Amino acid sequence: MSQQQQQPQTQQPQPQPQPQQTAHALPAPPAESAIERAARTINNQLDRDNRYPPLEAYVGQGISGEYELPTNPAWAPFQRLQTYRLPDAVFEQVDHTQMSTQMGLFAEINHAWVVVDNQIYLWDYTRPNPELVGFEEQPSNITCVKLVKPRAKVFVDTIEYLLVLRLSRTSS
Repeated sequence: MSQQQQQPQTQQPQPQPQPQQTAHALPAPPAESAIERAARTINNQLDRDNRYPPLEAYVGQGISGEYELPTNPAWAPFQRLQTYRLPDAVFEQVDHTQMSTQMGLFAEINHAWVVVDNQIYLWDYTRPNPELVGFEEQPSNITCVKLVKPRAKVFVDTIEYLLVLRLSRTSS
């Protein structure tokens, strides 16, 4: 017999089949709604913005975002000479605002104005109980109001000012 035959043959241990492990997948996170994603994005941006100092810290001395009132009257930009009350009808119209409200004065003609969306109202602020005159037939929102002097000889001489309105575009 040869040597190979004399040595007992050792069998290589065969790997035992392992019991199969079932992978337990984690449940998928609930899908975010569009509003939740938007809120998360806005909060992330606000957090990012808060990492930097306020803009007024870069602008220079004496500038504040807190709107401090000057204590010395010489530095006050305006001095109150007289006050006028807003007519109650103005507040009634402002309560119906859907998009925007703007207000202003035309000191040249002693009138104040308020725009509520697509409507404009004017009144003489020097009168105690002024009549509110309005234009409400405009379909587009009013975005700007100006009082201008007309070009000479275009209108009759009694017309001293023109009221100019800029309107928003309406989609057709």
